[in-house]
Amino acid sequence: MSRVDDDLAFYIAHKEDQALIAEYESMPSLIGCKRQHVEEREDERLARVFHETYERLAIEFSYDTRAASAVPWEDVPDNNKQLMIAVCNHILTLWGVFDV
Repeated sequence: MSRVDDDLAFYIAHKEDQALIAEYESMPSLIGCKRQHVEEREDERLARVFHETYERLAIEFSYDTRAASAVPWEDVPDNNKQLMIAVCNHILTLWGVFDV
């Protein structure tokens, strides 16, 4: 096994990652989609998954995140949530997932 395979096996072993993998596999292909044709807000979905993963992995890296945002997605302060969604929307647009 390569280092990449070992790393992948390590992360897949995490219970939380099983849910993320299942969610990822259920996502429709969005390459080249017009933003208005996407049924769900994929930018918000990505922001939520990023937030949950970031907060969980921060502990493993001995990194203290801000107490105000170290909460479940539903409880993240709105301005912080909107910023993460905007960043994810921008990245998805740059990657060509969303047409502008």
